[in-house]
Amino acid sequence: NNNLKALTVNGYTITPTFNKNITSYNVEVDSNTEQVTINATKEDSKASISGTGTHDVSEGENKFNITVTAENGSTKTYSIVFYARLGMNDFPA
Repeated sequence: NNNLKALTVNGYTITPTFNKNITSYNVEVDSNTEQVTINATKEDSKASISGTGTHDVSEGENKFNITVTAENGSTKTYSIVFYARLGMNDFPA
């Protein structure tokens, strides 16, 4: 099958809580965050996953896709949008 068993981001919480049937997630990160690491676990050992690992992020919206390909070739794409928010120290004096 082409479902994920788990989807996480090191040091951050995804919203909503992971569910294999939900394919769109959001994560809020500080504006000074330069990289995020996406981890995913597949339900089926014969499936493959692409899009995990470390990704560069910049201020604003950053979208990354994680695609699961089943043994029969069918795919499911999960997406995580990272929002880099301005912190209190990021505003000009």
